[in-house]
Amino acid sequence: MHARFRCGRLLILLAAAVLLAAGGVSCNRRQPSWEELNDAAVKALSAGRSVEAERHLLAALELARRDENEAHRLPLSLHRLARFYEARQRYVQAAEMYAEALEVDSKRLKADDPALYDTVKRLAAMRETTEQVTEAKEVYKRFLVMQEAQLGHDALPIAGTLVQIGRLARMRSAYEEAENAFQRALSIRIRHLGQDNDELPEILDEYVILLRDTEQPYKAELMEERAAKLRMNRTARRMKDSAGN
Repeated sequence: MHARFRCGRLLILLAAAVLLAAGGVSCNRRQPSWEELNDAAVKALSAGRSVEAERHLLAALELARRDENEAHRLPLSLHRLARFYEARQRYVQAAEMYAEALEVDSKRLKADDPALYDTVKRLAAMRETTEQVTEAKEVYKRFLVMQEAQLGHDALPIAGTLVQIGRLARMRSAYEEAENAFQRALSIRIRHLGQDNDELPEILDEYVILLRDTEQPYKAELMEERAAKLRMNRTARRMKDSAGN
């Protein structure tokens, strides 16, 4: 009896030792690196395993948050997750990622960096997609403040931001704000690029919608004619350049 008890006890202790050893191995197992997690996410996506890919991307993001010595990884992880959510129409989560990415990017990139403007546009687009037009406009207005502080009030890149502010203001029937934004954008582009530059039709098209919304058909027709003429001139120049090549 005692021998059988001792034998049973030995078996229990042996089993416990095996479990502890297994636990030790598990605890000591090397955690995947940031690069490995991203590679695993790519492979999972290629195989159509979205849930697994998201898990790897989230794990990579957490590693990037903790590793201050590799600061470039955080914006990359945020953008990857944002694109992942955007592609799956999970716009609220995409906006959260883009918002954090914009906060990070604003500290490391200059106001005239195209990559920063792309983040601004993507965040604003997510806000607009989820019917947060006012919030989308605020994204551009905050960026405008940054542009003006770093580049000056009449810098050319500001015109594109003003067009978006004007468009979103018009959607909210803030017509005076919209018109001021469009006029300022036109003034900046004409000052830098001349009266016949190729970038004017973008502003004129938005301005035409505003004029029609505010029942100014005559002004709208004149602006439409101007935009059409500029497009014809642009097409003619491109055809001439193509023929010359």
